[in-house]
Amino acid sequence: MKIFVVGGAGYIGSVCTELLLDEGHEVAIFDNLIEGHRRAVDSRVNFIRGELADRAQIESALTGTRPDAVMHFAAYALVPESMRDPSKYFRNNISNGLNLLDAMLKTEVRRIIFSSTCAIFGPPDRVPIDESAVPRPISPYGESKLAFEKILRWYDEIHGFKFVSLRYFNAAGATGRSRSVKARISKSTGPITRRLTAHAFAITSTLSILRTRTFWRLGQPPAASTTLARAAAPVFRR
Repeated sequence: MKIFVVGGAGYIGSVCTELLLDEGHEVAIFDNLIEGHRRAVDSRVNFIRGELADRAQIESALTGTRPDAVMHFAAYALVPESMRDPSKYFRNNISNGLNLLDAMLKTEVRRIIFSSTCAIFGPPDRVPIDESAVPRPISPYGESKLAFEKILRWYDEIHGFKFVSLRYFNAAGATGRSRSVKARISKSTGPITRRLTAHAFAITSTLSILRTRTFWRLGQPPAASTTLARAAAPVFRR
């Protein structure tokens, strides 16, 4: 399949791109490199530097690549920052996301996998959290992701979009490729992130978390975790 990965220069997006390529898919990445890293982009992809704020750029990229599906990872994702500057998060995560959906509509692409977040749930009534939990976001970041999920449901109802929202918690790990691990970090904005990243890569040396491309949900044992590829499969099959 031809997959259009938005935000493919970021941490999760670049790892997913690598998996797609390894499994024989053709991938194009659309990224503005504000949060992502050019070195994290696999050399096998068609890289397009562009802005989601510019719908004409998105339409041109989609027209030129003619994908079968879109994977949308592009977003601002820092909860404390969203509390200080909610406008930045609503404009980028919702308004710019609408530009993507409308460009998809114009170019007749109807399948999308959306990188959502556990932050839509807020403080849980029970753990582990599952999809039956009531969404109660307590930050503009979580609210922006929940709003876009609702928009996707309406685009499905009205325009026939097929989508999956991935509400993962903290993704961690690395792949076995020879590129520098530092190039895989898209959120290296502070000491906490650097420490967590260092621990994540240390763990992968013994557990090989991303060798099976596993994104663990908080509170679940490894046997109950779900691979990204398996979660995305229903959209790719439609």
